[in-house]
Amino acid sequence: MTNQNKRKRNIAILCSVVDSAHKRRRTSGLTFAPATQLESQAPTTVPQSLPRALFKTFLEPVVIAMERNPLNLKMQMEGCIALRNHTKAIGTMDRASLSALLSVLRKHSDSLVLCLALDTLRSASRDANFRSMIADHSGSMATLLDTLQASPIDGRLQEIGVSLFSYLVEEPACRKQLIEHGGVDVIISSMRNHASNTLIHCNGAAALSWLVHLNHDNATAALVANPDAIPTIYTVSKEFVDNASVLGNCMCILFGVRVGNRAVLEDYPELGGAPMRKLIQLGLRNNPKVIKVQRNCLMLLRLVTEPEENEVEMSLDNEDVTSYDDCIALVLTSMKEFSMEVEMQYLGSRVLANLAATPGLRQRIVATSGCINQVTAALLQHKTDTRIQRAAIYFLYEVLRESASQKGSEAFGGGISVLKDMLEGLGVLGEHHD
Repeated sequence: MTNQNKRKRNIAILCSVVDSAHKRRRTSGLTFAPATQLESQAPTTVPQSLPRALFKTFLEPVVIAMERNPLNLKMQMEGCIALRNHTKAIGTMDRASLSALLSVLRKHSDSLVLCLALDTLRSASRDANFRSMIADHSGSMATLLDTLQASPIDGRLQEIGVSLFSYLVEEPACRKQLIEHGGVDVIISSMRNHASNTLIHCNGAAALSWLVHLNHDNATAALVANPDAIPTIYTVSKEFVDNASVLGNCMCILFGVRVGNRAVLEDYPELGGAPMRKLIQLGLRNNPKVIKVQRNCLMLLRLVTEPEENEVEMSLDNEDVTSYDDCIALVLTSMKEFSMEVEMQYLGSRVLANLAATPGLRQRIVATSGCINQVTAALLQHKTDTRIQRAAIYFLYEVLRESASQKGSEAFGGGISVLKDMLEGLGVLGEHHD
């Protein structure tokens, strides 16, 4: 038998492995739990392999064939298809299968086989134990990142790879490795090179949001160090302002970059002032029912509306003061829509307090119908939440201060003095960050 005939025979045998194995499973009555059940029932320890009988029946012939023919593209492709079908059926993967797929990524450059291998890994990465397995497998994260870096303009490959990262970031060890091996730069590059690909932006922003939220210092340092990162996220926010999933995560990323780091405004002025505030207002207006977008927009708006930033903005353009009316109205709408959400009431009250603390805006707050009533309602509705109490009292103090300055310290029966004492005792007066 010639070598060519041997290869054809091996491929034919490999293609029949999964079909025959699944046929035996159906006739023997062997069943598998759905992936969601597997994840909830999975042990806390990382399995070194699937049960031996299961591996030998379904996967061993496939993995052996792939290991013995590492440079045979057709064999590797059929092997990836077999592993992908099996992985989607049971929701996880054996360590030997992981090694075989990583070998494919290292040794081949064909787009189709790379996409098949990445898609198989993505299917298995929904399982928490498999994510831990990837983190423990030496060089796995570097291999994944190298694969994406080697094909920056391959839209389908980038789409699958970034989606895979959006699952892996749920594992702490994977997050650490992703940052250490330059994963932030790879994701940003993918988002920048594929500006119109919604899936890349959706999954890329989700992955970066996880990193910024749970590995804040290292992730934000990586974002600030990359000159393309913040402009890319800002541009994506503007282009996808109607996409709740993309915008919500982008707002979270920008908040993470800004919080506790006002110096970043020197290099990235677009993160503050009227441009950022108007983008946030557009996001609030276009996604009125999506709490994730509303919450993350208000988080960033709390920083953008600090009194010192408002005063600088108004000194540059007095005509722009009228745009704050829209800002106030949108915050009130959000607070009314999510009246029972503690976080929303706190953020809304704090934004309004920031605006009321700015002399040029205080009268606009007072003149807005229902503004004082809404904050007072939050104060009464959430009596046990200290943050809401602090923000609401701070707001009321700033609203009353204008009248007190006109009518003296005895205005409101001396109530302004009482409020001032309360604020000093709470540590609110004179501070703008919690």
